[in-house]
Amino acid sequence: MKKEEPKLDTCQITRVVVKPHEWTYEEKFKFVAEAISPTGKYNAFESVVLTHNVQYPVEQTKYSHYVDEIVNLLLQDGWDATDTRGDNWWNYRFRRNWNPSRAKWEECDIETNLMHSGILEPLKFVAYARGKISEKGKPKAIIESPSIPNANRLKKDKSKTPKEMIDAHQSFVERLLKDGWELTEFTGGVWWHLRFRRQVKQESEDARLQTRTPTTPRTRFFSISVGVVGSHLRFAWRVGRGRRAMANEEIGEDSRDSRIIF
Repeated sequence: MKKEEPKLDTCQITRVVVKPHEWTYEEKFKFVAEAISPTGKYNAFESVVLTHNVQYPVEQTKYSHYVDEIVNLLLQDGWDATDTRGDNWWNYRFRRNWNPSRAKWEECDIETNLMHSGILEPLKFVAYARGKISEKGKPKAIIESPSIPNANRLKKDKSKTPKEMIDAHQSFVERLLKDGWELTEFTGGVWWHLRFRRQVKQESEDARLQTRTPTTPRTRFFSISVGVVGSHLRFAWRVGRGRRAMANEEIGEDSRDSRIIF
């Protein structure tokens, strides 16, 4: 009897444009570990949204740090690097044995709102969802701290930062931990830039079916009638929207009549 081959997840790091350049040469993109499993496609990990000037190539020296982050996360999550690679320097490939019960994760980074704001605002610590952007094209905020006065006193050197700012950051970290987030080993270029992750809650099929609201489809209809009025031939057309019942196939009264006489 032939031994069954193990099922595999495969993955490649790609570059995905999330906002093409329009009036300027700058586009927004992210690196994504796009995975394929026996049950479908999914994104294993994503970088933060990055900015690139399309007049120049995507330089490895400038962006390799973000790709290395994804590589390390994949290795920690049980992926094995393969000997093959795609056409671009970031197209690393991975694979692992498929496990249907393996948890999926979402991630967020603590940054300040001033990092992504073009106007002067009160300083806040914000947990931004990794790899997700809002309708305004900015990183999507999950939660934020209360306003912190004296923004100019926040220093990259933690030892030179006032204690009240450090305490505000610690309170924000505790808030994330209370909400089920786990602190990862990643640290950014500044002391307050921390990364968290938590398991994505999977809704059961039974729960989805119970909460699904039945909808009644809307139907457009169109009819033409022909008749003779005196010496004139009349074409009449009727168009409108109707609510088609699921059981008796009846059309409701939400309609319009129009007639054209030749």
